[in-house]
Amino acid sequence: MTKMRSAIKTYLLRFSATYRLLEGYRLYSSYFQDIKRFSKHSGVYGQRRTESLEAHIVMDLHRLEKGMTLPAPRPWFGRDVVDRLLKNCRQYAFLADADPSIVAAAVSVLDQYADTFGGSDVERASTIRAKSRSMAEGVHLDPMVRAGAIPHLSLRSDSGGSRSFLEFAESRSSVRSFAEALVPEATLTDAIRAAQFSPSVCNRQATLVRIFRRGDDANNVLKLQNGNRGFGHSASHVLMITYDNAAFMKPGERNQGFIDAGLFVMSLLYALHDLGVDSCCLNWSATSLEDSRMRSAASVPEHETIVVLIAVGYAASGSKVTVSPHKTLSRVIVRGGEDQ
Repeated sequence: MTKMRSAIKTYLLRFSATYRLLEGYRLYSSYFQDIKRFSKHSGVYGQRRTESLEAHIVMDLHRLEKGMTLPAPRPWFGRDVVDRLLKNCRQYAFLADADPSIVAAAVSVLDQYADTFGGSDVERASTIRAKSRSMAEGVHLDPMVRAGAIPHLSLRSDSGGSRSFLEFAESRSSVRSFAEALVPEATLTDAIRAAQFSPSVCNRQATLVRIFRRGDDANNVLKLQNGNRGFGHSASHVLMITYDNAAFMKPGERNQGFIDAGLFVMSLLYALHDLGVDSCCLNWSATSLEDSRMRSAASVPEHETIVVLIAVGYAASGSKVTVSPHKTLSRVIVRGGEDQ
């Protein structure tokens, strides 16, 4: 009997080692395919596919939008962004598969940029407008397409009763100018509790939230994120969203933590909005070195993955938000099956 038990134990150990080897192979080969696909089709190596060029244009026009929503935007900020936007739009506008609404949005934001700072340099403003019109020559510009900065309206200030979810979603915008008042932690807790109702794979609930109050704690993490300059310090709190890798068991689940955390974050943003709290997501698209520095500053253990930071607070009086036009539905909806 003892020999049989020993034989079974040896067999199981061998089976376990083989299983680990197979799973390791599947994991590394899956990540290798991810690397190949991303390297080939992303804009990392400068491919000038229409989609990559369009993404550059949208990022730059949004940079100008964001800059104009800051409490005290620096006059004529982002001159290199303006030059690059003009250059890329000039190339993009004449591509066969270009979207005219993207060009219209770029023209709109450049016009507002020139109008905002034109009082200090009329000649420069006129030059930007002229170049903007030139780059869009021959393109039909839809006058309904707008981009730039507009006054912020709180959810409560224009509320006249019940509203549809579409109206609720449309009423939320990212805020980059916060008031002095701190958001009560009980309010943050209520929003996080609501976000816990978000779907997660097999209900594993791997998402975690770290809360940093305005001051040294928040500033220590904000200084390591490159998208909050000019407003991050004014946020009431900074939330850091992570997930615990221990909740995921198979190579096919290597990206599931990002999916679950993403669902959680969107629910959290809407919950904050419903409670009258404004917010702005701060992306964490970081290199391994940047990630290591953030882990050290925020005491994030190796078994967790950082997903995103969120600046939260109450919008300051007179604050502005971006228009951020969206793609037409015809570009978003892809028909499946026989109708594709």
